Amino acid sequence: MYNYMDASGFIAAIYFPILVVLGGFFLLNLFLAVIMESFEEMSSRPVLDAEQELMMESMETEQADMTTESQ
Repeated sequence: MYNYMDASGFIAAIYFPILVVLGGFFLLNLFLAVIMESFEEMSSRPVLDAEQELMMESMETEQADMTTESQ
């Protein structure tokens, strides 16, 4: 930044701080968007108790058996 200020003058003293602040906001926004998307994806999944999980597993095995029998 200081070399650029020597070469171009006062404009560099305005340009680089604005670039750093806006770049920081952009990266912060990017990270927060990824974190929020992960939380939304986790909250949209249904939470199953042990009985429901066993039922889902048995249904999946029955479907797998049916597909292997039909082939």
